[in-house]
Amino acid sequence: MLDKPAKLLLPLIFLTVFLLPCAQAAPPACTQGWIFHQVSEYHGAMVLHLSLLGAKISSKNLTLVMPGKNIATIYNDANKTYTQLSKKIWMERYALHPRIGKITKGKSAMVAGHKATQYFADRLTPRGRKMLTMEFWTTTDLGLPKEFTDDCLSICELPPGVGMPLKIYWIYSDKQRNTILDTLDSKKTSIAASEFKPKAGYKRVNDEMDLIIADDANNDFASLLLDDPGTSRKTAPKARSAAPSSKASSFH
Repeated sequence: MLDKPAKLLLPLIFLTVFLLPCAQAAPPACTQGWIFHQVSEYHGAMVLHLSLLGAKISSKNLTLVMPGKNIATIYNDANKTYTQLSKKIWMERYALHPRIGKITKGKSAMVAGHKATQYFADRLTPRGRKMLTMEFWTTTDLGLPKEFTDDCLSICELPPGVGMPLKIYWIYSDKQRNTILDTLDSKKTSIAASEFKPKAGYKRVNDEMDLIIADDANNDFASLLLDDPGTSRKTAPKARSAAPSSKASSFH
C-alpha cells in the first residue's frame, strides 16, 4: 500500500456524483439513465450507474453512492464500513492540475456506442519537460453540461473543453502504453431509485483512509483509492475484463 493518497483515477470519475441536479422531495421510482462498464490496469473492473436520481460506481469491494446531493458515501463492501466526503473536500485532495503541452486532435471512431474523438497531449513537469504522452478519447453526445465534463477531465488530469472521457492511455518514452481508463460498453436504460439508497448494516468511519485501514489486507480496494499510475507503471496488474469482448469499442 502506498503511504499517502495520490488521487482517484476512477472512470467517469468521482465528479460524476457531484454535478447531478438535486433530487426532488418525492423522486420517481425510476428514470432514464446510463450504465457504463469500464476497466483500468490499476483499478480493475468497474460499473457506473448514472441518472438524474443519482450515481453509483461499483468495483470488486468498493461502492460509491451519490443520491443527487453534494455528499458522496463510499462503502467498503468487504468489511462493511463506510465514510462520506463532500465535493469541496474531494476537490482539495484529488483534483490535480498538471502542466499540459500542445493538444493534437486525432481521428474519430465509435467508442462503446458513442461518437468519440481522439486527442494527444504531453504531460509536462513544472519546468516544462515532457513526462509522457496522454492519448484520450472523449464524447460530447451524452448531453452533459460542460461544467460536469470539465470537472471529470480535471480529475483525469486532462485538458478542459473536449467532452466526457471514455478512454485514457499513458504512453511513455520507452513506448510502454498503460490503460488508465477503458469504457467497454454503455447502455441507456431505466434506473431504479433504489440503486442509490443507503446500505444497511455498515459501520461509519472518519474518512477514506480509515476505510482502507479497517481492511488493510484488501489490496484491490486500497489501490482503487490510493494508487497513482505515474509512480508504479512497471508493476500495473493486467486489466480484468468488465464486459463481454463483443461489446468493446470499434477501434484498436
